[in-house]
Amino acid sequence: MNKKNLKKVLNAVLATGMVLPTMTSPIHVFAEGTANPVFDEATKNSSNDTAKEQAQSETPMNTNIALNKPVKASAEFSTMPAKNLTDADEESRWSTEVAPPQWAYIDLGQSYSMNTFSAIFEKEDVYASDYKIYVSDDVNNFGKPVVERSGNKKVKVVEVLKEPVKGRYVKLEVTGMHGYQSVSCKDFKVSLTDGELQVQDPTENVARGTNAIASSIEAESVKASNAFDGNASSRESRWGSDVGNGPHWIYTDLGKNLDVKTVKVFWETRKATDYQIDIATENPEKEESWTTVYSNKNKPSTKNERIVLKDVQKARYVRLKVNAFTSEDPDGGGSYNSISIYEMEVYGGEIKEDSSEIGNKISVEKVQKGCKLLNKVRNSSH
Repeated sequence: MNKKNLKKVLNAVLATGMVLPTMTSPIHVFAEGTANPVFDEATKNSSNDTAKEQAQSETPMNTNIALNKPVKASAEFSTMPAKNLTDADEESRWSTEVAPPQWAYIDLGQSYSMNTFSAIFEKEDVYASDYKIYVSDDVNNFGKPVVERSGNKKVKVVEVLKEPVKGRYVKLEVTGMHGYQSVSCKDFKVSLTDGELQVQDPTENVARGTNAIASSIEAESVKASNAFDGNASSRESRWGSDVGNGPHWIYTDLGKNLDVKTVKVFWETRKATDYQIDIATENPEKEESWTTVYSNKNKPSTKNERIVLKDVQKARYVRLKVNAFTSEDPDGGGSYNSISIYEMEVYGGEIKEDSSEIGNKISVEKVQKGCKLLNKVRNSSH
């Protein structure tokens, strides 16, 4: 229809007193003879991108969208209900007092986009070893899990998806527990983040339960992974190098670049006389990838050695390398030509001293004969 004919039609409508409906979107007038609008591929893609951005924009970024949301569970102990999972208290907890598998799901109230899930289990020796996370808009059909983890050895876990998913209900299903056969979890957070982990806890041992590689092992019973299993005192859970002169080394793969400020080494003996801490961000199989951030050409001052770096470093791989050592134990434990450590821990911050470290600093001088202070103590006791 040309402009002249369109004007005649509009004038005729107005003359009858008819009220035209209010239009919420623009009127598109297409060329005469064109039945349908024609959109190019770029316009289609632009519309799809806009819709995707609008869907994600409904979810606040870097915010725990599960906070104080209602929770339903397969089982809960009367004084430790499932609602403790989403409260603001990271010390309260949900406990089933029933063996796994057990589950709890959160109702977010509406559908949100999300890509990050974090949980805090009960304590260092009681945690979920196997778990799954589901996201769905249908509470009766959760479908396939978006996270499926087995062999976990951490109390605090963070799972980040490659791409966001959307749903109203988020379900945590625990299928295996370590330490005590009752599902117990202090906290469960859900968020949409910008692709990176939430702020790293500087007091968390990020090396625990990670993959480990060593230059050698004396036997399968003293394999490299023993040095990152959380057991810092048992001789049955240690890494032992093969017998022979150094260098001997062991390193952990943290999974991605993290802050590194403190490294704790729990030596079986203080035989090392030249050792160092190295870090790398990639290609750990190549020696040139490693950078030395600490070195010592003396024996460790204590079996529970805490090494604090001058500056916070970013690294995915952290290595203890022993270049030289003596066969003889300086503390009188015999002679054996190998290196052995109970545990190696890595922290993003400078952690507080534990009781063993404080005890190592305490020294008692031998009382000399004729000590006046001792005589005063003796006299005061009579």
